[in-house]
Amino acid sequence: MNSLLIEKYIDHIYKYALSKTFSEDEAECLASEILFHAVASLPKLRDETRFEPWLWSLAANTARAFRRTQSKERTFFLCNVPDHLLENQKADVLDTDGEEVFAVLREKIAMMSKIYREIIILYYYDGLSIKEISGQLNLSPGTVAWRLSIARNKLKKEFSSMEESALHPVKIHIEIYGSANYNKRANHGKYFSWPGEKICDALSQNILFYCYKTPKTAEELAKLTGVPAYYVEDKLDSLEKYAALIQPSKGRYQTDFIIITEAYWKFCMGFAKENFRSIADQMCSALEKLFEEAEKINFYRGGKSSEELKYLYGILAFWYLNSKYNTIPEPEIPVNYDGYKWRFLGATNEEYSKIAAGMQLCVFESRFSHRVYFLEGFKYRPSMSYDDFKICREIYTEGKTCADKSTVAELIQVGFISRRRNGELFLSVPVFSFE
Repeated sequence: MNSLLIEKYIDHIYKYALSKTFSEDEAECLASEILFHAVASLPKLRDETRFEPWLWSLAANTARAFRRTQSKERTFFLCNVPDHLLENQKADVLDTDGEEVFAVLREKIAMMSKIYREIIILYYYDGLSIKEISGQLNLSPGTVAWRLSIARNKLKKEFSSMEESALHPVKIHIEIYGSANYNKRANHGKYFSWPGEKICDALSQNILFYCYKTPKTAEELAKLTGVPAYYVEDKLDSLEKYAALIQPSKGRYQTDFIIITEAYWKFCMGFAKENFRSIADQMCSALEKLFEEAEKINFYRGGKSSEELKYLYGILAFWYLNSKYNTIPEPEIPVNYDGYKWRFLGATNEEYSKIAAGMQLCVFESRFSHRVYFLEGFKYRPSMSYDDFKICREIYTEGKTCADKSTVAELIQVGFISRRRNGELFLSVPVFSFE
């Protein structure tokens, strides 16, 4: 059959392609696909009088295939919305032209969660029946029909209310507590990614903020963040994988760690002032006596001044009091994806993220441990690795070590060991015993 027939329809095909996409580049690509398939399939057409319906049928099939092969963004944003999706909708609610109505509806579809978005796309865009969708998604026809009904109602509700969504970034400062070590020296030269790196992007932190008080669905989060639901869903999977989110019920997500907000911080400060003011003077007096007695103890101070060491003495005192008199058991910290026991701790203000006092604990061979006490940035020693521990034990028991000079120099630099004038090595950690 004469291919000149197709040439007469080139402009019409381009206009059709433009109506099915949302940019000239997409239209040109789709038009080329239609023309290619038309030329290739033309010899199979026996009846020339059937040419026009045959061509438009081929164009429709090609457009469906074209949409299915495009990326998510092009599928959900650039495809023309079928007229029957606008049933019972009033374009004048926007007080604008029809194209803007289409654009808004495309956005609303993109914001829907995957279980509804898939069915809308397959039913309205690809023209599949409920039975065909049932087979493709491996769902019962009843489930497909039910979800399609819910999706329609969602679109009607969203379209009528026209609630504008926009990203209002919330910055969360992330710390961790528990037992972990992420520096190369302490991990035999290997680098373990710090967990906070996995959740430090803006979308992750906004999701965590909105999910903190009450569980949220992907759709609710899409509306709150102003980000399409399929991006939110990908991020939810990542946050759950990296121990930041849980699903208290299927499809609803909640932040799985404490976030210190301004209200929380004010409550803590007010509680502390109200409950500790009466004994503050007594505590300060007791600490001063502790400092005086500690100064009499002969141990290697690592060049730290008396004022700096008071921080260490104070932390040790509070840690002792906590372990002796605090009867509330500490919650068990689970082992996370990287093999360490830790939990996230967030704060909406960097000032709130400062931990007043704390301790890092490294346990070796189930019998020995190394504790590092710190207070708002003051840290007497870094955490000790197992290799560091073995070298310190050799020096403690034998007065020497088989470690190479570079390793010994590194341990001297970080303050675990020191060298006397006669070259003899000795431990410079405040306490080292086999008790």
